[in-house]
Amino acid sequence: MHSTHGTNSPFIIIETYGRKLVNNEFTTGELKSMFDELSGYRNFFEEYMGEHSDEYKMANAMMVLSKNLKFTADNSSIKHWVAKYPLYKVWYSRVEELLNKPKSWKYGYSQEMQSTVAVKN
Repeated sequence: MHSTHGTNSPFIIIETYGRKLVNNEFTTGELKSMFDELSGYRNFFEEYMGEHSDEYKMANAMMVLSKNLKFTADNSSIKHWVAKYPLYKVWYSRVEELLNKPKSWKYGYSQEMQSTVAVKN
């Protein structure tokens, strides 16, 4: 178990992954290989914050994209892949929208509370 405070925080990790996704820093192969990790973060946010939380929604959207990449070439651009399939654009756009929310609205817990929540490994 580790603290959710600092660079290992699920809050920071999922936001970092979201930014990398929308900045086209992941290939389809990289995002595809992250399914289990994203699923773990989604489960964490569901358990500790609920399905209504922005963090849960972001992890879920990236997990859906990851799962739907299983028949896609590993070296494709995420933006190119999303542009070809309007359904996936909806999930991609959800990540963009959540990243653009004002910071004060993003986290259901205060910074102090985040440091007390532990991740189950």
